[in-house]
Amino acid sequence: MNKNGSPGSSAPRAGGQWTSNPFLWGLVGFCAAMIFCEFTWVRPLRAQLDAREKSLQEWERINRQEREAIATIKTISTEELKKWVATMDEQNKRFAELQSKLHQQEIELTGPATSYILIASVVILAVIGLVVFWLRDANASAATTLENVASLAPDEMMRALLVASIANREPINVLVSEKPAAPALPAPPNRPALPNGDSAGEVVLYFAEKGHGFIRPDGEPDMVWFHVSDVLSADRAALCQGIRVVFRRGTKAVSVRCSG
Repeated sequence: MNKNGSPGSSAPRAGGQWTSNPFLWGLVGFCAAMIFCEFTWVRPLRAQLDAREKSLQEWERINRQEREAIATIKTISTEELKKWVATMDEQNKRFAELQSKLHQQEIELTGPATSYILIASVVILAVIGLVVFWLRDANASAATTLENVASLAPDEMMRALLVASIANREPINVLVSEKPAAPALPAPPNRPALPNGDSAGEVVLYFAEKGHGFIRPDGEPDMVWFHVSDVLSADRAALCQGIRVVFRRGTKAVSVRCSG
């Protein structure tokens, strides 16, 4: 007991015994090490082993299915393979025949269309040719008529205008007015009568480059047109404006010959 009358505290406490016991601390450390190893190595290794096991099982299942498929293929007999090949050959032959018939039908369908197109093209070209031929004749007649009208015009400007209109193929409106009464011509001098009903006159207009002209018969105001082809060959070189000629009347002057 101490001085205060309380019992002495020389004996170690119970809590001190537990804390100072080395066996207890060793046990606690071992448990902690086991827990640490469990969560650090054991559990991950166990998960890896489970995954590998599942992979091996899946691989085994795939191999088993492949072996079963190979066994099924091997069980097919040679006769069945021959039948299958014969069926495929027959189908291929039928397909080739159908394709050939279809191609022949396409050729038969396209043949008439091409023929019709060719025939239509020939007909169109023929019609165009006929139209061009007819228009050419009409244009030639119109050009000749207008050229004759231009040769009758006294004014050179009028001639140039008419020729330009003919070259451009433009329509021309020609206004024809009544010709004023011509003054009475003096009586021609007495000349001997011409045989065979021929007439005499004077060449008032002659276009050597165009090969035609006009003759005014004696005692008549109207002029008669002639072409160089209607002039005698011997007199063609001497033909000019103002020369007197003898000719035969008709729709035009024919058998034209110089008389001096």
